[in-house]
Parts: sequence; structure tokens; C-alpha cells
Amino acid sequence: MDPVAYEMLRHMWFPVARVADLGNGVTSGNILGEELVVYGDGRSVTVAEGFCPHRGVALRLGQLSEGALECPYHGWLFEAGSGRCTRVPSLPSGRDRPHAALRTYPAEIAYGLVWSCLDAPCLPLPRLPEYVDETWQLGAGEPYTLNCGMRQLTENFRDKAHFPFVHADTMGDVAKPQYRSVSGCGWWCVGCVRVGASVCGGSFSRPISGPCV
Repeated sequence: MDPVAYEMLRHMWFPVARVADLGNGVTSGNILGEELVVYGDGRSVTVAEGFCPHRGVALRLGQLSEGALECPYHGWLFEAGSGRCTRVPSLPSGRDRPHAALRTYPAEIAYGLVWSCLDAPCLPLPRLPEYVDETWQLGAGEPYTLNCGMRQLTENFRDKAHFPFVHADTMGDVAKPQYRSVSGCGWWCVGCVRVGASVCGGSFSRPISGPCV
């Protein structure tokens, strides 16, 4: 990826997981190739580097213990929010804990998704008023794989001219191939996209009356 684009994207919010994925308190995520662990109770959440600083085990295999993330290898406990190591079970009583901590990232919960970015966000979370609008229907997408570049993916979502031909059974109408944009109408998509690997999930919505054509 172009270094300038990469640096810019580090400051952008990405959906990294669905809140529903936190059923057991721990799941994984990925932003720009950075493996992440997501842990919390669905009301508050922490997004951190995906591997234990002790022996490098994948923390997505861990579990919540007393509200913190427990490494599945040696039981090291990492505090919610700060990522600070608060327990090393193998150390004798009275021994100082190592000054270990997970690198944590900004994290927010909105629209049924966990959002994060790799650096200080340059913009607030996107506003999706349709999420609370009862005239819209909401459906959650399942994880899947997209082997494509981010720019191609973005262009595809914005290219309404292909709807009548590729999505004739849902969004498109071959008899009306010319689409016009109307504020508040049409389809939109929010997805947890990991380009070239698995997609974490997503939410799709449209007006009950159908797309504007």
C-alpha cells in the first residue's frame, strides 16, 4: 500500500467486529493487516494488539476473567481499557510483575459494531441515523472473504449502475437502470472488511419501500 495512504488510513475508523461476536467476551479483528484482539462485555470494549507480549500467543484464544483478558498460555491477565498486565500466576507472592502491557487502540461501540483505528482518529464516527429509524430494516451480514483491494471494494459499493444487472433480485430493476441519488433513500452498507482475508461481518439496510430509482 502507498505509504501516504497507509498513514492516512491509520487515523480512520474501521468496524473490526460485531458486538454479537463478543458472546464469550473475546474475538479477533484486523485493520490494515494488524491483527487485533477485541474483548469486553458488549457494553464496554477494549481493542488491543493481537498477540501476548510474553510468548506471542494469539490472544483471540483467551477468555475474560474478572473483566480482563486472560492469556490462554500462561494466564497473564490484561486489564480492560489500559491493557496493563495485572496478574502473572506463576510468580511467587511478593515478586514484582513484569512491566508488560498490550498496545491498545481507540475503541467505540455503535450500530451493533465495534469500531477502532490504529492511531488518533481524525474524524468522529460516521453518523447513521437510519440505524434508529423504524422505517428502515436492518440485517447483519455473516463473515466472508474478499480477495480484492480496498479501492476496488469502495468503488463497487458506490457504483449503483451495476445494481440492475448484478443484484436484480434485491436492489436492482433492469427496467429502470438509471439511478438517482436521494438523501435518506437507497441502500447503504456498513461492513467489517479485512481486504484479502475474512470479513468480520457487516450490516445492510434499505428503506422498507425499496430503493429509489
